[in-house]
Amino acid sequence: MTFRRLLVLPLLLLAALLVGCGSDDSDSDNSSTSSDSDSQSDAADDEDAKQEDRDDAVGTDDFSFIAPDGWEDISDDPTVGRAEIAYRDEDAVGSFAANVNVIRTPGPKMSVSDLEEAGIAELEAGGFQDVRADDPYKVDGVRSAVVSSTATQQGITYQTRQYYAQYDGAYYIITFSFSPDEDEDEIIDVSESVIDSWRWES
Repeated sequence: MTFRRLLVLPLLLLAALLVGCGSDDSDSDNSSTSSDSDSQSDAADDEDAKQEDRDDAVGTDDFSFIAPDGWEDISDDPTVGRAEIAYRDEDAVGSFAANVNVIRTPGPKMSVSDLEEAGIAELEAGGFQDVRADDPYKVDGVRSAVVSSTATQQGITYQTRQYYAQYDGAYYIITFSFSPDEDEDEIIDVSESVIDSWRWES
């Protein structure tokens, strides 16, 4: 039997708990024959390409991101709970379908280390195992705490990778959940591909 239920983490201690670390690869042109019009044209082409890259973006009035290929919108699913938006892989690995959900809650400013400590404490209090802090990562320029863990809920074991960030007076927790059979490199690749596409809209 394939379990398709999305497991949303409880928020016990924090009202809510976040990396857009993109690379700006630019080719330098040292030729003295390059004109300003050529540079302006290239800049316009780059801007058009960036806009086309955002055509598949999803999100809210506060943020947007690009979901992985083959992931479906399940934001209206009752199991999503407080999440503002949620997406799930149409193909399960073993008995679990990878998913991502985002919870936003207003709150006072906290440091990255405080968010990390609070996130770890909350997960451990909630019965999660192997809770560990990973290197901070940027969510569209916002340096954010990253915490990984494993858990078993409703008889289903899974792995999580969470990004905690603050932006414009609110906390965001972006939770990725994966099958226990998924390897760590794939978890990081998928999570960072979404986070690298993240844009703040407000």
